[in-house]
Amino acid sequence: MLGTVLEFAPGTTEDCQRLATRLFQQPEDVLGAYRRGRARLQSGDLVLVTAMHDPSGFEVMRRSHYVERLRSGLGPRGTKLLASLGVTHQSAQKVASLPKDADALWLIVNRKDAMPVMIVLFAAKFATGGDAREPTILGN
Repeated sequence: MLGTVLEFAPGTTEDCQRLATRLFQQPEDVLGAYRRGRARLQSGDLVLVTAMHDPSGFEVMRRSHYVERLRSGLGPRGTKLLASLGVTHQSAQKVASLPKDADALWLIVNRKDAMPVMIVLFAAKFATGGDAREPTILGN
């Protein structure tokens, strides 16, 4: 029997992994929100945005829309900062070296007075001996 796990893209820091694991005890919420957004928006190049103080829901949007929102919020002085963010240049699938149709996403965790945390997650199958729910864990 196969189960699904959400994995962190290579290079994800331990701090980011701990944050995501702490915020999302039910990782099926993350993957479910991604899959619903993918069906609704007809795109797999998505960003899920949540707040660190209330991770109970997600705003799901195309990555291009999120980047445009950042661009307008930062204004002309934010060009250098925007250029330094990975989300502006690559889909989650590309970051994780996966095919375009793979379940991979940018998880953006907004913090009140700090830069958002940007994490790439992807779904991977694993063998299990029991009845697996989908996904079963968030891990590395």
